[in-house]
Amino acid sequence: MADKIPVPKLDSGTRSRLKAVQANSVPSTREYEERSQFAMLGNSMTNSLEPDSRDRPSAFSRGVEESRPQSAAVPENFKVAAIQLLLEAARRYYESARYEDAASLFQQVVQLPTGGGNRSQSAEALYWLGKIFTAQGKWNDVEAYYSQAQDAYASVGDHSALAKTLKELGGVYYRQSKLAEAEESFTLAKNIFDSLHDDQGRADVLYTLGEIYRHQCLYTKAVLSYTQAEETYARVPYEQGQANALYWLGEIYSSESQYTKAASAYARAEEIYGHVNNFTDQADVLYKLGGVYRRQCLYAEAISSYTQAEEAYARLSYEQDQANALYWLGEIYSSESQYTKAASAYARAEEIYGHANNFPDQANALYKLGEVYRRQSQYGEAASSYTRAENFYAHIGDDMGRASALLRLGDAYSAQSEHNKAASAYALAEGISNHVENFPDRADLLYKLGDVYLRRSQYGEAVSSYTRAENAYADIGDDMGRASALLRLGDAYSAQSEHDKAASAYALAEEISDHVDNFPDRADVLYKLGDVYLRRSQYGEAASSYTRAETAYAHIGDDMGRANALLRLGDAYRAQSEYTKAASAYSRAREIYHHLSNDEGEANVSCGLGKIYFGQSKYTQAASFYTEAVSIYAQIGSDEGEANANYMLGDVNRRQRKYTDAISTYTRAGEIYAGIPDEEGQANTLYWLGELYSNQSQHAEAASSYTRAEQIYGRISNDKGQADALYELGELYRRQSQYVQAISFYTRAQEIYARIGNDEGEGNVWQRLGETYYIQYKIPDATLAYVRSEESYARLGEYVGRPSAWLW
Repeated sequence: MADKIPVPKLDSGTRSRLKAVQANSVPSTREYEERSQFAMLGNSMTNSLEPDSRDRPSAFSRGVEESRPQSAAVPENFKVAAIQLLLEAARRYYESARYEDAASLFQQVVQLPTGGGNRSQSAEALYWLGKIFTAQGKWNDVEAYYSQAQDAYASVGDHSALAKTLKELGGVYYRQSKLAEAEESFTLAKNIFDSLHDDQGRADVLYTLGEIYRHQCLYTKAVLSYTQAEETYARVPYEQGQANALYWLGEIYSSESQYTKAASAYARAEEIYGHVNNFTDQADVLYKLGGVYRRQCLYAEAISSYTQAEEAYARLSYEQDQANALYWLGEIYSSESQYTKAASAYARAEEIYGHANNFPDQANALYKLGEVYRRQSQYGEAASSYTRAENFYAHIGDDMGRASALLRLGDAYSAQSEHNKAASAYALAEGISNHVENFPDRADLLYKLGDVYLRRSQYGEAVSSYTRAENAYADIGDDMGRASALLRLGDAYSAQSEHDKAASAYALAEEISDHVDNFPDRADVLYKLGDVYLRRSQYGEAASSYTRAETAYAHIGDDMGRANALLRLGDAYRAQSEYTKAASAYSRAREIYHHLSNDEGEANVSCGLGKIYFGQSKYTQAASFYTEAVSIYAQIGSDEGEANANYMLGDVNRRQRKYTDAISTYTRAGEIYAGIPDEEGQANTLYWLGELYSNQSQHAEAASSYTRAEQIYGRISNDKGQADALYELGELYRRQSQYVQAISFYTRAQEIYARIGNDEGEGNVWQRLGETYYIQYKIPDATLAYVRSEESYARLGEYVGRPSAWLW
């Protein structure tokens, strides 16, 4: 305050000396001359203590001016005491942040003649002027005054004050980032403190040297300085300084991944902070200790430290720090699959971040909460968390965060088979990621978007997404990602029956996988490549791929994969009529399926073996295996397998002319196909039932079966099946001499064969039409039909002579 006198209470000696100066008694002339100069100085001192601050500087100035011309000597003890009072007054101004008043008094002390004890006081005034200008950030003045103070203290031999000044000067350099000059000043100060055995000063300087070295990343020097500072503070003792030094040792060790040393330093610092009741620093060091334990995977210790830190921050009402501790607790619990605890920690952190309006960290906590829910298959809760996170990221303009949240939102929807919502989320994420430089998950995003399209049978879109994903993986040098994307690209092409493109994609995936250590899908790539070759009737290549796939599955210990590859290998050999090799592959597959207690696999093998014998016209053995398969499929509730096995058993019975048995098995197959439903399978059984009834002259049943088959084929757009059924209806009515109906069915069949470019079918129909017209003596119509028949066969490179025989 301006109206308060900023000086300490005077001691009795000083007070009596001032009284002597101000006494009313008149001294002798000699005495007066000796005292006159100091008397004026004393008056100025008295005026400087006047309550009205406006009077103090001018009063002092007048006193100094009046005293300067006097040359008579004044007793030294009077000078020292008066100047000491000025210094005390100036220091009080400094402590009250009245820097201009303080500087005025200190400068006047400096301007007094130096002599005797005043030299030390002048040095002190210079030192304090340096502190004043430091507080004001006037660095040039600061350096000048500290340098003068340094010289002054050196001249009077005050080494303690000299060290203190060097320390302050080092601090000034440090604040200006003049680290070399700061290091030099602190080192000089340290050497003096060492010689004076001043542990407090030495420790302070060592601590600050540690700071300098740390900021320069000179960690070896920093560790040495902090260690010496800590040891010295322990001797002083000064526990706060000791704990601070240990804290920064922990920071350095942690940054260099020396976690054991870091943990030791932090733990000692935490104990000392607790001892001196410094709860803020204690909480901070507990938080740091949790981080060190977390990086060492010492999760129990990390949880303990973070928990203590969180509780301490809560007591201190440091919400941001409390939320941070909870966040990392969530991270640890999540990594340990303790999802309930993780969710609780993330949820509390998110709530606190929200209370503090810390939207970036709130968004991150919500994202992590979504991750926890997703891993627990709580997809609804996950979707809610990801949605809220995306909204916050949008609010703060964090496109990368938005894209990441939308990617995971798509995952949550996809896991619930909500493919439309998943596609929408992935597509929006992909659009945003286009504006994010180096978005790390762009390739994964495109890959997953392809998966959604594939599940929705949007094969064109799937192909586009997988192609772009493969390119994105190539851009970042991720060969495993490339191979995976190419594998899925092959699946998309295969689903569209674009087998050449599928084969190309699978082959490239297989080639890339050769350069990827432990590519998890290599065996799958080879297996699917074999499937493509099998569909393209490239049986040798198929056998090679399946053989390599079986070896790859064996390498990774996937017995189910091995058995499936062997089953397909048997199919490839069987298609080449290499029945011995096929039987061997099937038998090996059966052994593995039996070992795995996989009844469906064993039933599939039985079907394969039945096909081997069927292909060799060994119908009894074929029927045995098919019957075995029907029984297993029925037992395990595999409707599709049971229907297929009954269908094949019907083929065997039909070949053996066991019409009753054939009708029974075909009918059973048709009933199951209808219930699945599998309309194509149902139509196929009806077609063959039509043939069986026709062969037994059960014309009504035959017509009904063919008609139903034709209707189903038409409904599912199976043009060839529909045309074949119409042709057989024509045959059925022709044999009954119902020519009008026969011609109608033949004509419809011919139109379809012509539309789909089936020259053989069209040739057969024209021939039958020719015969039907001829029987009715419609020679021109018959002639035209036979000519058309010959044209159709000619397109096949065949010459059929029978129509000409009818003509001539």
